Amino acid sequence: MSTAEPTPIPTQTPPPALSRALNLLDGLILRTDVPTAVRIRLGEVFEDLVDVRPLYPPTTATDSEGRPWPAVAHEVVEALRELVTQPGPDTPPAVVLRHALAVRALRDAVRADGSPDSPSATP
Repeated sequence: MSTAEPTPIPTQTPPPALSRALNLLDGLILRTDVPTAVRIRLGEVFEDLVDVRPLYPPTTATDSEGRPWPAVAHEVVEALRELVTQPGPDTPPAVVLRHALAVRALRDAVRADGSPDSPSATP
């Protein structure tokens, strides 16, 4: 019986701003000081952002410790807003819309928690 090598899963490199946003979101989802309802919403946003083909490579949680979680969420919003306001020349409108919806969902999740540090600007 021969054992076949697993077929590697093709991946694509996300734009730097999206990579930063995904890494920060990954860290926020793992933090215990973020309210559970917000963590669930952040997880949904994260899932929506990485639901692409080919896949993005796995993320690593970075730079989310040591700061209040709403400040980190605001940084995620800023990174995603950059993707909305300055999309790449080959970025399909559907991808820009996905990023804009993620910005809205993140802002709404932070506001729903009543955080004073909530991101308030619109994309």
